[in-house]
Amino acid sequence: MPPNRSGHACLPSNDGDWQPDEQLAGASLCNALLDELALAMLAVTRDGNLLYANAVALKELAAGTAIRIRCGAVRAADSASERRLRIAMDEVLAAPRGRCTADIARPEGGGVSLHLVRLDCSAPPAIGMIFRVPHSVHGDGLRQRWGLTATEFAVLLELADGQEPSEVAARQGVALSTVRTHLHNLLQKAGVRRQADLVRLALTDDPPVRR
Repeated sequence: MPPNRSGHACLPSNDGDWQPDEQLAGASLCNALLDELALAMLAVTRDGNLLYANAVALKELAAGTAIRIRCGAVRAADSASERRLRIAMDEVLAAPRGRCTADIARPEGGGVSLHLVRLDCSAPPAIGMIFRVPHSVHGDGLRQRWGLTATEFAVLLELADGQEPSEVAARQGVALSTVRTHLHNLLQKAGVRRQADLVRLALTDDPPVRR
């Protein structure tokens, strides 16, 4: 469906007590905040058909690195993530609280945690999806200049996305000591002493690429 003037795609809605101007102003502020925080937000039917997507989500769908539109429905970009997403969608509709999370992989490494919530405001219930878009980091140029291994680069992607070493270990299924060893090597190769400086350098060195 085409986006509206604010860059968001949505279905017409007649609910709410606000006047049109107040409703538009409130929605614009909310959408601007979501965009500033790099939060992608979607609403889909139980079959994955798109009902709403904010501007950040539309860009992610167009890029197709983690989620994409395929056969008219929102799908994960790879088959393993797609299976996890379908299971999570079934669970969120059946669970009493109507909430769950699905980890969606990205081809460049790392991934995103897609938070799902059942939306009972519609009949039948829809599914809301929210995830934070990873920061821009550097590709082959940085990896070659720093002499990074594939594993070290994967760890750097996670750290640049705001993950702590313990979270990186859990997501990659390795020991914390292994991640700390990779972090030590990354600091040495980047010529810095602190993790914060490592991440800053990775995010500011040109040219950036999207995770």
